[in-house]
Amino acid sequence: MWDKVLNDIYGELKNQLPAWEMNDLKIKQRQWIKDRDAASQKELKEAGGGTLAYAEEARILHEMTRERCYELVTYYMK
Repeated sequence: MWDKVLNDIYGELKNQLPAWEMNDLKIKQRQWIKDRDAASQKELKEAGGGTLAYAEEARILHEMTRERCYELVTYYMK
């Protein structure tokens, strides 16, 4: 669910932000995706695998994506 919301927000920002600011956001967003994925993989490894580990990884992805949605709205939406 939050991935869809994030994509919707990002799409709206493409319409609202000047090109230079959107370019800067693209760079930051790509890094955020790398950081989010690394955090979820770290959690998966620390949990030792298994069903519960994958649930924890999904929780991390969910929380980080939700937080990113709020960040984008707070700092970039006009």
